[in-house]
Amino acid sequence: MPHFITLPLRALLDSLHPLFPCCSSCGEIKLRKRRYLCGSLAPAFDVDCVVLAPGGKGTNEPGSAAKLIRGRLPWLRRVHVVSGVPVSELSPGLPLDMPLSGIPDLAGHFLVMREGLPDIESLLSSPPDCRLTPLDFFTANGIPLLKTHESLTMPPEQDAFFAFMSERGLRTDARLVFATPLPAVTGEMLAGFLPFFAEFISELTPLKRRAEQPERLPGFLSALCCWAYAQGLAIPVGENTGTGRFHTKKRERPGKDTASPVFLRPSADSFRKKIKNLLHDTCVGLHPATQGCGSCRHAPASLEALACHEPEADFPVDVVYTWVNGNDPAHAAKRTAFLAERKDIHSNALDAARFRDNDDLRYSMRSLEMFAPWVRRIIVVTDAQTPSWLNVKHPKIRVVDHADFVPARYLPTFNSHVIEAYLHTIPDLADHFVYLNDDFFLGRPCHKTEFFTPNGLPLSLVDWRWRRVFGYWWTKTPHARSYYNTLAFLKEQGMPTEPEFITAHGPYAQTRSNLSDAFDFYREKIEAFAGNKFRTVNELAMYSHAAPLWLYRKKKIVPCDERHFYVQTDRADRIAYYKGILNSQRDSAAPVFFCINDVRDNSDSSQWLEDFHALMRACFPSTSPYEIGWCGES
Repeated sequence: MPHFITLPLRALLDSLHPLFPCCSSCGEIKLRKRRYLCGSLAPAFDVDCVVLAPGGKGTNEPGSAAKLIRGRLPWLRRVHVVSGVPVSELSPGLPLDMPLSGIPDLAGHFLVMREGLPDIESLLSSPPDCRLTPLDFFTANGIPLLKTHESLTMPPEQDAFFAFMSERGLRTDARLVFATPLPAVTGEMLAGFLPFFAEFISELTPLKRRAEQPERLPGFLSALCCWAYAQGLAIPVGENTGTGRFHTKKRERPGKDTASPVFLRPSADSFRKKIKNLLHDTCVGLHPATQGCGSCRHAPASLEALACHEPEADFPVDVVYTWVNGNDPAHAAKRTAFLAERKDIHSNALDAARFRDNDDLRYSMRSLEMFAPWVRRIIVVTDAQTPSWLNVKHPKIRVVDHADFVPARYLPTFNSHVIEAYLHTIPDLADHFVYLNDDFFLGRPCHKTEFFTPNGLPLSLVDWRWRRVFGYWWTKTPHARSYYNTLAFLKEQGMPTEPEFITAHGPYAQTRSNLSDAFDFYREKIEAFAGNKFRTVNELAMYSHAAPLWLYRKKKIVPCDERHFYVQTDRADRIAYYKGILNSQRDSAAPVFFCINDVRDNSDSSQWLEDFHALMRACFPSTSPYEIGWCGES
C-alpha cells in the first residue's frame, strides 16, 4: 500500500491509543506522575498498618489515628493498634523490645505509624483527591520505598550505628536521614534486622544504654531503614520528589513543529511525485508524534532537582555493547557454512537486519560521551571483528571476542540468545553494568540513578504498549517465543507467573551477581539451546525476559516506567517520530533513551537509511574521543 495512504491511517490509529504519542509509558505517567508506579502492575500482596498509640496526657486520644488511617487508606487489610508505647520513645524511635515481629496475623508488608506526630496527621488529612495507594510505599514487587532527606549534620545517635555497620562491611557512604514517621517495612527486613540490632545493643556498655545516655542510641526505625538501604532491601526516595522521578508541574504544549529541516525529499520530476510528496509532508506535520515528548504536559524533573533530593550512586558502571558487521564477506561466509546444520532455524534469525551494520554503534557511543561521561569502561563484544573507526587505544574502550567468555564448545555462534546468556562472565566486568544494543541512543544527560537505585538495585524499564503485547502473541518470532518459554519454565519450577510484564526494548541495567543467580536458575534450559548457531523458537532471551521475570519475583530489580521512543525503520510515519525526537531535545524534554530498530529485510533500504543518518547527524553531530581522527586529539 502506498505510504501516502498508510501514513495517515497509521497516524489515526496511533492517536487513538491512550499511551500515544511516541512514548511507551508517557500516557501512564501523565496519570500517575511517579516513576515507580509501573503501568498496570498491581501489588499482589496485602498491606497492614501498625499504629503505636501512646495514650496519656499530651497526646491524641488513643485510636484516633487508627480511625483516620482506615478512612484514608481503605486498601489496608488490617490495622493493628499497639497501645501503651511511652511518649519518650516516640521521638527517637521504637524501643528494642517493641514486639513488631510478634503481632498476630501481621502481613508480610506493613506500615508503622506513630500516633500524634503532626506530619502524619497532615499527610492523612490531605485533600481527598490526593489518593495514596500501596505503590506510594512499595514497588509493585514489594520492595519498600523509604523517604529520605540529606543532612549536612548527622544526628549523633546515627554516628554510633553507622560506625557499627561500617565495622561489619556494610555501606555507610550515603549520609542519609530517613524520615520514619510512616515507614514501609517487610517481614523479611525485620527478621534480618532484629539480630543485627540486638548485637549492636549488646556491644554498648551499660553507661551508654538509653536509660543513662539516651542520645547515643538511635531509634529502632531509623536504624532499620539505614540497615535495609545498605542491604539493598529498600529503595531511598527523596522527600520532595514523591515516590518517583516525575513532578506534577504542567507545561505549555509547543505550538508548532520547529525541528531542523534535515529530512529533505529529493526534488520531484513529475506532477504525481510532487502531489505524493506534498501529501506526505502534510501528514507528517499533522502527525501527533511530531511534537515529541515536549507535548507531554507533565515534564520530567530536572537533573538539578533530582540531585538535590536523591543520593548519587557511587559504584562504577560499565557499558556492554554487542556488535557485528554482517557486511563483512568473511563473516557472511562463516554464517553460510553453518546454515545447513539445522532445519529449525526461524527465518527471523536470518534477516539481513539482524547482522547489518548501519553505523549505529558510532552514534550510540557519541551519545554515551555526550550524556553519560560517568561510564567507567565501554566493552564492545564482537566475533573477531573491530569497527574500522573505533579508537581501541582509548583507555575506556575494550574489545572483547566471543571466545573470551562463551564456552568454546558453543563457538562459533551467531545466536544473540547464547551470547547474552554469558555476558556476565566477561573478565573484569564491573558488578553494575548496562547492556546496550548498538541501536540504543541516549537522548539527554543522565545520572547513574537513571538505571540503578542509589544502593545498587537495577531498574527494569517496562513497556506497556498494547502493540508490543499483541505482537508477541501474533508474530511467533524467536524473541516473542522466548517470553512464553520463560513463563512456562517459571511455572514448571512452581513459581508464580503473574504479573506477565514485558521489558522495554532499551538499556538493560543489571548486576553480575543477579545474572549469575539467574543463569544458575535457568542453567538446564540455557545449556539445552546454547549449541544452536542461530536463534530458534525454543530459547530464552536473558536480558529481555528470563532474568527480569525471575529477578522481579526475587525483589532483585525494580520495575519502573521511563518515557522513550521506539521506532522501527519500516514505519511509513518514521519521519514524524524522527522529528518528535528532535523536538523533544529542543524543548528540553527528551527521554533518557530512544531506539531506532532496523527491521528491514533484503529490500531496498536506501531511503530509510538516508533518513536514519540525517537524524543521527542532527542529534550527534560531533565526533567522540572513541573515534579515530577525533578532532580533539593533539
